Amino acid sequence: MAKTPGFTEYVDDRDATITAQLRENDPRTKSEWFEVARIDSNGVSNSYLFSKANYQSFKQLMAKHDSEFNTWMAGAQ
Repeated sequence: MAKTPGFTEYVDDRDATITAQLRENDPRTKSEWFEVARIDSNGVSNSYLFSKANYQSFKQLMAKHDSEFNTWMAGAQ
């Protein structure tokens, strides 16, 4: 029975059914999995791991928040 060491299991923090077992040098670790840090309204920093699909959704949500914040900063209601 052969063993191949050096694998990491990736689990999407938003959807735990999305997983992958990848070697450290696999290019998918950088093209399909994204670790992000987010500071919540209480100033607490959290780190999340997202698959490519959920990362795109996260970026859209953050863009919406950025736009709302910029509007708020400009003094608009």
